[in-house]
Amino acid sequence: MKVVVGLVHDPGACAMLIPVFLKLQKELGFGFRLYASALVAKRLQDAQVLFQDIALAQIQDAHTVFTGTSWGSHQEQEIRNQAKKLNIRSVVIIDYWANYLERFEKIDHPIADLTDEICVVDQWMKDEMIKVGFPSKRISVVGHPHLEILSKSSQKRKSKDLKIKNVLILSEPVRFPELDGKFEEASKLMLSILKTVATETKDNCNVHFKFHPKERHEFPKEWTKYQGDWLKVEEVTKDLRFPEDYKNFDLVMGYQSMGLLEAALVGQVAVSVPTIRRDGVRNAFEKAGVLVMTSEKNVIERLKNSTIHPTTSLYAGSTAAIIEKILG
Repeated sequence: MKVVVGLVHDPGACAMLIPVFLKLQKELGFGFRLYASALVAKRLQDAQVLFQDIALAQIQDAHTVFTGTSWGSHQEQEIRNQAKKLNIRSVVIIDYWANYLERFEKIDHPIADLTDEICVVDQWMKDEMIKVGFPSKRISVVGHPHLEILSKSSQKRKSKDLKIKNVLILSEPVRFPELDGKFEEASKLMLSILKTVATETKDNCNVHFKFHPKERHEFPKEWTKYQGDWLKVEEVTKDLRFPEDYKNFDLVMGYQSMGLLEAALVGQVAVSVPTIRRDGVRNAFEKAGVLVMTSEKNVIERLKNSTIHPTTSLYAGSTAAIIEKILG
């Protein structure tokens, strides 16, 4: 029997690949094993995906290994290194438009000598990876299964009658020197916008701030200074279920978070505050109907007057394309 072994550490890759896991679980049965971290255990359980602890990963009997790519853990890369030594096929999934080299920082051979088959979301991502040294022949554009499913149910929506009684702000973990303090700046801008709108309209606005699962920050006390007669700010400490809990918010804001793509595709009004130039992220956001602001005035006017048309055929065929790569 050909055995396929999957490993996933981070929430982003897990969300992307759940449709793939379910398909392989159904078609291969005991011929498919998945190892996962505690970070994604709840999500896999909710989706009824069978898995074992990633620390127990064994690949000696595998025909193919496929993994996500975390820049906060080296477990997936260590397994890929082992697969290369054992002459086992390795398929790598990239789920976001950033940190390409960092995802491979524990590789035990030169990037130029990669034997992994790399699956990326779109041509933007492929081009960006080639620019930093990844061999073009190893990279295939396959799409994004999770976003493909969401896009099938997306509908155009008008935001001119938008209320901002409940707003969700999604954080995003960053690790580079040039990004130090950038999310704090973006958050202050978002809070300033919301305070202005709430004060002008005299509508109560409750802002709910959610840290990324990989972050371990304290809620910045200075953010409470934005509170006033019309604006309240608090941290969300419980896990949010997607998409059920997102529907409790009138507006979702953030800093290049994948959660904005998800929110837009299930019919929420989503706003991104870009603080660095990432063309791949911006391209994906605009396709999905995320409003990418260029100024405070710009976002307020667009929220009041925009009709948003998400692309309903976003990443069509993604699940089938990834499974074809995995099964070889």
